[in-house]
Amino acid sequence: MNLDIKISQADYNDVIEISEIINEIIKLMPDVSWFCPDDAEFLNRHIAKEGIIFKAESKGKIAGYLMVRFPKDAKDNLGTYLELGQSQLMKVAHMESIAVLPEFQGMHIQRSLIEWAESYLHNDYIYYMATVHPENIYSLNNFISLGYKIVVTTKKYGGLPRHVLYKTL
Repeated sequence: MNLDIKISQADYNDVIEISEIINEIIKLMPDVSWFCPDDAEFLNRHIAKEGIIFKAESKGKIAGYLMVRFPKDAKDNLGTYLELGQSQLMKVAHMESIAVLPEFQGMHIQRSLIEWAESYLHNDYIYYMATVHPENIYSLNNFISLGYKIVVTTKKYGGLPRHVLYKTL
């Protein structure tokens, strides 16, 4: 199936549809620990001050999204795993949360969203970080194919196993 996918910045009007994607993805996950869902309040707060959300649309429907967070001096800045200095930590962007609806999976939308975000952010951010459950080979392979490397495997989000990944530009 050849679909015309358009990537753009999401706004408050997209929060309900993104929340519905999150709810659908959670129901279909082989293991619920692979994905940490965010609620509408978090999405709104994120859009307002903590980062940016990109959406991939096809024919007016959001097919997937990528939430990018700018942790700055927050204690959970993943750049600490790279032992970055304070000024370098300000240049870290987290590829925080990403999901693609089942009917759009296999169309490289996750990869396209990550590439789009990196291109959009490249003037202001140097270090791109993410976390992926070790068994989520789909997301892990997407990140690795884009040049991300595993820094460490550790427990995050209340004790869930995660690879911490990074890429520098």
